[in-house]
Amino acid sequence: QKGDNQSAEKRFFQALTLKRIFPIAAFNIGFINFSAGKYEKALNNYLFAKGLYDETIKLAKEYNVLPDVANRFKDDAADVCLHLGVTKEKLGDDKEALMCYSESLSYRPAFPRAHYNMAVVYWKRKDWDNAIIEFENALRIDPGFNEARYFLGKAMEMKNK
Repeated sequence: QKGDNQSAEKRFFQALTLKRIFPIAAFNIGFINFSAGKYEKALNNYLFAKGLYDETIKLAKEYNVLPDVANRFKDDAADVCLHLGVTKEKLGDDKEALMCYSESLSYRPAFPRAHYNMAVVYWKRKDWDNAIIEFENALRIDPGFNEARYFLGKAMEMKNK
């Protein structure tokens, strides 16, 4: 039923008990908690999901899975790190958020959203040089990222004030 987060969370936990290495279930539990404003709980769920993705990536390498499959796991791990960063920001830890966004890029180097989110943290710090660099990085990867383009212009204006 739509909006039944408690039931969805229960089903994802059941999925994890049936299949121990099922990172998407842990990620979705984190997302449910994040959406409900339960940031500490979401953080723990995302950390658990990241550990499961790391284990999955390790097993994929060990078993020589096809590169597309291995890259999908890395993309998913990058998404988890991005969500970890956003959660860290919500909890007021911008330094850790930057580290999470950076780790996200270690899984998926061409991830414009990670660069954009780093730029946002730098923006909050009024670190215009780094904000500009990260907005430009996001646009280099995705020239159609209009939000990054808009805020790049604003950051340049702020730097020149």
